[in-house]
Amino acid sequence: MTTEVVMPKLGLTMEEGTIERWLKREGDAVEKGEPLLEILTDKVTAEVEAPVSGKVGRLLFPDGATVSVGEVITHILLPGDADGEPGSEATAEDVARTKIQTPLRAPRLEEKRVMASPIARRLAKELGIDLATVPGSGPRGRISDEDVRRVAARRGQPE
Repeated sequence: MTTEVVMPKLGLTMEEGTIERWLKREGDAVEKGEPLLEILTDKVTAEVEAPVSGKVGRLLFPDGATVSVGEVITHILLPGDADGEPGSEATAEDVARTKIQTPLRAPRLEEKRVMASPIARRLAKELGIDLATVPGSGPRGRISDEDVRRVAARRGQPE
């Protein structure tokens, strides 16, 4: 039996979030309430906690992936679970229990991550623009959709 962990909805208008980084890896033991991953929305960075104790199942999305609200991102395998068969879902209350962190933290020096809003990431992907080439105008150099549109216009691409 497993428990699904889904992308939580942290605000009324939130439709998707970006997996900033996984704090646990596949097979790691986790206790209920322990942080599993950090997600980034257009307004905050938040930690998603484990809804139950067990082992982390397969991570369905890598760091940096943009995921729709309600989509399964991993499973927690309950003690004695060998087959990883999907079972109960985490309740909305369990999934929504997060620790909000503001302001956004600066990445570690060894991380050369591109900070961009989910909308900017999607737009850059659609236009075939490498976010590493886009200068960010937001706080700490974060890339907005307007920054991506500016680069697309310079390259002569339609928006």
